[in-house]
Amino acid sequence: MAVIQFGAIVTQGAGAIGGQVIQRGRSSQILKQKGRPTVRRGPVNQPPRTKLGAVASTWRDLSSGDRGTWDALALTVTRFNRFGVAYVPTGYQLFMELNSNLQNFGSQAIIETAPAPPNFPAVDSWSLDVDPSFSEFIVNWNQSAGDTDFRMYCSLFPLQSLGATYVRGSARITAASVLVNVETVNLYVEITKRWPWLTGGAVQVAVAMDGIQDSTGWRMPRVVLMAPFSNP
Repeated sequence: MAVIQFGAIVTQGAGAIGGQVIQRGRSSQILKQKGRPTVRRGPVNQPPRTKLGAVASTWRDLSSGDRGTWDALALTVTRFNRFGVAYVPTGYQLFMELNSNLQNFGSQAIIETAPAPPNFPAVDSWSLDVDPSFSEFIVNWNQSAGDTDFRMYCSLFPLQSLGATYVRGSARITAASVLVNVETVNLYVEITKRWPWLTGGAVQVAVAMDGIQDSTGWRMPRVVLMAPFSNP
């Protein structure tokens, strides 16, 4: 499905319409032929679809009272579409969002009654320190305020070329996670587990950091960091 933003003229578009696909390039919109989608059914791809179906099924079984709590909470929340335009989500959308976060990152429980909004952690001073010779791939940050029960989940993108300025591909979650107030995590074991042959060279390693409140599914904005992985 294509999404188009109308102004005095059409200003932006994204998605498929007819046999064409609208994409955003570096400096303009791109219109190209729609290809046949690839449906991956491997062990990495199937679990997220199963989890999404389980969450959607639970919504259908909720009582009217529980649905009402989600509808009321949604009225207090603002989200942004792919064009950066603000909108108010529905109760169903917020239910799917928070519970999908729990399924993909957190406790994997499904909450039926809408939770109270958290005091989101104030986090800054992000850094990524990479040194293959000393077995270090360390992400650091600083938490100055907010709840301390958010857990930072770490995901790795495919290896990036040395000259890349923005990250390509999809991040795959790792087993590494720490509470936000720990303020540091070493991902070297996860790096060598995924790419055991990697000893440095002309590549960059990119990591996504997602803060999830494991009891509710509230999520902090994702932070993406990238650094060269090269021998000193």
